[in-house]
Amino acid sequence: MLEQIAARRAELNVFAEQLVKQLAEVRAEQGESVATMRVVQRISEQVYAARVPSRRQ
Repeated sequence: MLEQIAARRAELNVFAEQLVKQLAEVRAEQGESVATMRVVQRISEQVYAARVPSRRQ
């Protein structure tokens, strides 16, 4: 019985390590997505500004 518990704990530890790695990858990708969205937003604003005549006189 104790061997089964120890084996299951070892499996869970491996699973926990995998989840930690996956979470780190997800967070890194989220950061990249945020940066990409900011770049796209800036480019969109620049394109819009170039196409729409300024109302300043």
